[in-house]
Amino acid sequence: MRNKRIVIGTCAVLVLAFAFMQYVHRGYVGVTDTQGSPKVLRPGFHFRPPWVRVTYYPVVTHEIAIKTDSEGSRGKCKFDMSLELSVTPDSVASLHKAYGGRYVENLITPLAADFLFRRGSAVEGWSSEAEKVGKALTAHLNTAVNPYGIYVYSVWIRTFEVETNLKTTIE
Repeated sequence: MRNKRIVIGTCAVLVLAFAFMQYVHRGYVGVTDTQGSPKVLRPGFHFRPPWVRVTYYPVVTHEIAIKTDSEGSRGKCKFDMSLELSVTPDSVASLHKAYGGRYVENLITPLAADFLFRRGSAVEGWSSEAEKVGKALTAHLNTAVNPYGIYVYSVWIRTFEVETNLKTTIE
């Protein structure tokens, strides 16, 4: 009977230990939504209550595909592109607090749409013109997002179309 209690007790302790344990893989950081400011979990094992949600952010260079239709007062911009970017681990908490994990959708995508609106003409498929636009967009994005700890290394534009609301009439 005593052996059963020891086995059951040991199993219960192991289950509780695993329930309160969180592992963050190398190349990522975890952010917990705590009262006050978010807490950043660096790679490795961490103890945390099982009811606290952890959001993971890659902090190594990785590729993100963006395919969207953006509509605003100036018109409509449709684009399909990929970005190669990284985020500094120290900036993840502020990005999480400001954008809730959606910094690409809420920060980078509108900046790209604004740039393409100002650019005007469309690029269909990969060409030397698309490469020039991609390099210019990379520089534009870095100017805007580097203060947030986001670094864009390259942009590959597959396609983009711009329809402006400006109508000209010929009389």
